[in-house]
Amino acid sequence: MAWKDTLFEATFRQIPFECTAMNETRSKSVAIMQSPYSDSAFVTDMGNDARRYSITAFLEGVDYEIYRDNLIIALDMQGKGELVHPLYGSLDVQVLDYSVKHDADVVDSCMIDINFVIAVSASDNKALFIPTPIPAVEEQPTAVILDKPAETLEVYQEQLEQMSTSEAVEIKRTIPERIRAEIKRAREILQVNGQQVNDLFNPPDWLNGIVNDTIGLMHDIPLDADPMANWRRVINKVKSIGDMFGDTDIAPLRFVGAVLPVALESQTVLELIKLDMAQNVLTPLELITANNVVRQSINDAITLIRRINPEPSVTINVPKIILDTRKQVAALKQAAAILQQLTNDAVNKKPPLIQYTVKRNTTLRLLAHRLYADHTRTDELLKLNKNIVNPAIITAGTELNIYVR
Repeated sequence: MAWKDTLFEATFRQIPFECTAMNETRSKSVAIMQSPYSDSAFVTDMGNDARRYSITAFLEGVDYEIYRDNLIIALDMQGKGELVHPLYGSLDVQVLDYSVKHDADVVDSCMIDINFVIAVSASDNKALFIPTPIPAVEEQPTAVILDKPAETLEVYQEQLEQMSTSEAVEIKRTIPERIRAEIKRAREILQVNGQQVNDLFNPPDWLNGIVNDTIGLMHDIPLDADPMANWRRVINKVKSIGDMFGDTDIAPLRFVGAVLPVALESQTVLELIKLDMAQNVLTPLELITANNVVRQSINDAITLIRRINPEPSVTINVPKIILDTRKQVAALKQAAAILQQLTNDAVNKKPPLIQYTVKRNTTLRLLAHRLYADHTRTDELLKLNKNIVNPAIITAGTELNIYVR
């Protein structure tokens, strides 16, 4: 069957035209390295350039001007468009240039020479690293852990305000002093200059201040620093804070201090996942390691909470408070489950990681091109292989971590 029997009706952006000539250009992308005074060169095949099509459209008739103007409007539109090629059918193309020709001997007609290049947009390609959905603030692990202790302490302080006994007055004065002292100690350990907390009678306010200090530490990282090393630095500082109110006999304050460090640790992992979602800087093993560290801290916090007496003995001179330790244990388990799910999502939405043996001496940029046909993924390979000293010298036999696609 001849090509004349299978031709498609030529259109661009659904504007029809007659096609009198077609030309297709295909070229190679090569890197040529030639020494001075040498008549030979090292040539590296970098793949194929985008295909180009040249078409001559012919419009005629007493109303040809209408079709001409419509086609010109279509050619001038921004972005790629659909070309129905007479031989190849539907193609997504970008207009490079065109010229309109009128001939004095052929009235009521014109010819338009058009040059196209095959075009794709970012939305045409499936995302390689799919972002992990982050829960709303009130559903994040830190909020889940701190919600009940903060509420319990706030209610207790409100009840103290309504009592005038000397013992209640003393506790009412002691709580803000202890909070202020512990916040100062925590910020010294974290090495942050936090703003002064004015409302020490509002637990969600000052607790949120310490959480924000921790978030700031996670973001305070030089551009060339290792994110995992920075996370270890931050979490070691958080662990150094310890049980903030472990030596107090004020039960609601003790309740808050028992869970605050693990809440801060959970926030560091959440910030780590956010960073990886934005920049793809962590390996699956690093994400799993960070999550496992915090899961162990959550287990330790559960053990500590279970040791706290839910109904501490108090006198009639101070408010009676019941600590709902069972709900707090459930909240800690819920936070652990949320972190585990976020970590699983972050890991599973990355391509599989494998070991690759370099076949011959090369550079990291050239290797990225050979593996993925995308030299811009050099930084990705560098992040996956932190032991690389010189990206310009990758010797044969080197073992590298790479994503399969």
